[in-house]
Amino acid sequence: MAQQNYGHPVGFYLSVVTLPTMGALVMATTLKEIVIAVGLASEEVFRGDRLPLLKKPKSPTTSVTSSTSILTPH
Repeated sequence: MAQQNYGHPVGFYLSVVTLPTMGALVMATTLKEIVIAVGLASEEVFRGDRLPLLKKPKSPTTSVTSSTSILTPH
């Protein structure tokens, strides 16, 4: 049985699909580089050496004996 030719060559479809496919690949590569750059920039924001130092309190605000005396029976 012979194949029927409907007048739509495969080469035409390949040429139509090639440009959008290449454009999508270029956009995906660019998007990947942007996401990596944003990730590195956010890492700089949260870096520990740029945060202020917190002062430690010299004495605790609550004592251990007062909290355990509540638990002991009278």
